[in-house]
Formats: sequence, structure tokens, C-alpha cells
Amino acid sequence: MNAVGVDVGGTKIAAGVVTPEGKILDEVRYPTPHSPGALVETIARAISEVGDGPEVGGVCLAVPGLILAQENKVVFSPNLRAVEGIPLKDELEPRIGMPLTIENDGNAAAWGEFRFGVGSEADHLVFVTLGTGIGGGVITHGILMRGAQGSGGELGHVTIQATGPRCACGNHGCLEALASGTAIGRRARELAVEHPDSALGRLATRRQILGEDVTELAREGDKVALSVLDEAGRWLGVGLAGFINIF
Repeated sequence: MNAVGVDVGGTKIAAGVVTPEGKILDEVRYPTPHSPGALVETIARAISEVGDGPEVGGVCLAVPGLILAQENKVVFSPNLRAVEGIPLKDELEPRIGMPLTIENDGNAAAWGEFRFGVGSEADHLVFVTLGTGIGGGVITHGILMRGAQGSGGELGHVTIQATGPRCACGNHGCLEALASGTAIGRRARELAVEHPDSALGRLATRRQILGEDVTELAREGDKVALSVLDEAGRWLGVGLAGFINIF
């Protein structure tokens, strides 16, 4: 049977119907609300839009953060506080009329790549997700590594620079704090003050700079925006080099 996969991110919710062979048949996207009630409603609506066919057997909800598997809820999600503490399975199953399972988004993405993507012929895989935050998943000998507390594979929260900026998780110098979309936006805002005549500097006088603004201005050739992406890329390279040696 087909299944519905839902990716709940810091900026968007994406839901799609997927065949057992990994082919996406239909999909929808919504901006991510940041209140618990609206978040649950939007997830339910997205599932209903794509999952009303008779051949859909269940739903997997991929969410950022640390999941307490016994209670099917997220106990810590620094980039999406609205999802913390909600018994998502209990809230959603009666609305959608299908069984639902919850998985960390990095683990879900890693497993999908292992089953259907470039890792389909590998026994070992390290997967890193780049977005609002940075996540990841590790597969060894075909088994998803979860760790003692279920948070194994949180590659975005490996310390890369001990004296680096504070991360949303409370640590300092995490890879996420140096190379994520959020980090890129933060660093761009810092440099906009130092370079007021740059395109970034001019934009900063009108509104808050976001990570996607940096990418757009870099494509247009703004040197300050390019330097922000170059710096983030170097930190990402440091992290990836370490992961390769560890795993």
C-alpha cells in the first residue's frame, strides 16, 4: 500500500503520498504555524489533502527534535517550539483515520535516501539535512543508529567551534549555529552593520535579513553575501570531514 509522509520543518510543512517503490504521487506544502493548535490543524489538513485515496495505509510524521518514542511526542525541538509536548499520535489519528508513526526528520530522510536514493546500494550512510537547522541520520550495517536516548545522529549539534555562537539547543559552536539557514541569516545581519553600503547593508535598513536573502544576493554577485556563504561552507566542510572520520 501507499503511505503519506509529512515533513514538519521550521518554515514549511510538506506532505506527499509515496508508493512502496518511493515514487511521490501527490504533494502539498503549507507555511509552518508557530502555535500548537494551528500546527496540529495544518498537519491534519495536509494529510487529508493528499491521503484520501483508498490505497493509503498509514502516515509517517517526520519532525525536528528529540522524540520520546513511548509517548509519541517531541520533548525538545529548539527550532520548532510549538511541537514540543504535543501527543501528536493521539491528536492526529482520530482526525485522519489512519495509523500514524512519528520519527525524527533527519532519521526519516536518511532512511529514505538509504532505501531509494544514492545510498540504496550502500551498507553504511551518513546523511546531513540543511535547512532552518541542521539535522542528520546515520545508518550502519543497514540499521538506523538511534543511540541510548534515541537522539543518535543529531549531527547538527556536534560542537565545531568551542567559542562559537550560542545554538538554539543551549550549546555554543554547534554546526547548526555556524552553517544552517538560521546561522547564515544571523551572520549576514552582523556583516550588514559592518558593510552598510553593500546590498546586504541596504536591505538591512528595510527589514530583517533571512538566509534566503543571502543566497539571492550572492547569486547577484554581492561580495558580502558571498563571504557569508563561503564562511558557512567552510564550517560545513569541517563538520563533514569529522563525520567521515567518525563513521
